[in-house]
Amino acid sequence: MKRWLNPKMLIIGVISVALILGYYYYLTNLNVKTVSDNEELGKVDLMITENLDRNYPQTPRELIKYYTSIQKCYYNEEYTESELEKLASQALRLFDEELAENNPYDQYLKNLKTDAALWHTNGKTLNVTVPETREIVFIENGSEELAYVPCTYFVRQGANYSSSLQTYVCRKDAEGRWKILGWLSGGVPEEVMGKEASNG
Repeated sequence: MKRWLNPKMLIIGVISVALILGYYYYLTNLNVKTVSDNEELGKVDLMITENLDRNYPQTPRELIKYYTSIQKCYYNEEYTESELEKLASQALRLFDEELAENNPYDQYLKNLKTDAALWHTNGKTLNVTVPETREIVFIENGSEELAYVPCTYFVRQGANYSSSLQTYVCRKDAEGRWKILGWLSGGVPEEVMGKEASNG
């Protein structure tokens, strides 16, 4: 004698299987979307979403690495006008008060837009090498703590490459944060090398 499945049980079973498969599909796509979102968080987004109040660079090397990463965004990446404005704001937060006073935001942004547009038009790209801490020169100048960070700039335009040396001068502010005071063309000056205090 044949036993037939109860139609209600069959419907419940089909619905259960459909729900399980649907949930599995949802979770699979959710994970894929999360990975994709992280991949889409590009270099520009990483720079402008960095919370400098909580994660301010602790050393002159970290300070210049962050600043030159912003510069590489200026000249190598695509961005909206709003994103460029946010990049400029982040950069100015790294400047010493004296340097910031000489680079008001509006003027800094205007110059930056002109410079970056020309750079992109000419098809140039930028890379920067920031030295290890042992190559950074630390000195004390009265009550001031200064650090000289020599960086090598590499510029590529088509098949042509060029390089130049630029030294950042950093000063520790009243809150103990290193700020960019200015920069010099070339390496660390010899007179500064003679005043070196420590590499700590």
